[in-house]
Amino acid sequence: MAVDEARQKQGLGLILLSGDYARVHFGFSLAAGAAALGRNVVIFASAAACPALMRDWSALDGAGRDKDACAKGVAGLDELRDALSLFDIPMILCEAGLKMADLMPQDVLPGVRIGGIAGFLEASQGCQIVSI
Repeated sequence: MAVDEARQKQGLGLILLSGDYARVHFGFSLAAGAAALGRNVVIFASAAACPALMRDWSALDGAGRDKDACAKGVAGLDELRDALSLFDIPMILCEAGLKMADLMPQDVLPGVRIGGIAGFLEASQGCQIVSI
């Protein structure tokens, strides 16, 4: 396999730290794009980004911008989360981040696993890791 081809298929470990809607939207877009190219993707959300993996993500800073994005024909956060689910992308919500944000485990998006950094590192072993 050529070096360029190997790099293209290298997995992506995405760490979401920011609770800013635009950063989360970009992260989900990046993950969906990588998966569409056949790359394995793992998403880990912690700190202020924890609401991104909750059923109700309206606590993200600037969440109101989603309506504007959708009105302009850009995929909204719900659509992107559906795409991540269709690609069967593993999503891990940081247990410590969940506790620090006073969020409830029963409010986590279906299919999201609650775990820690070690679990993310194991799942993303050999992947390119990007933090947003």
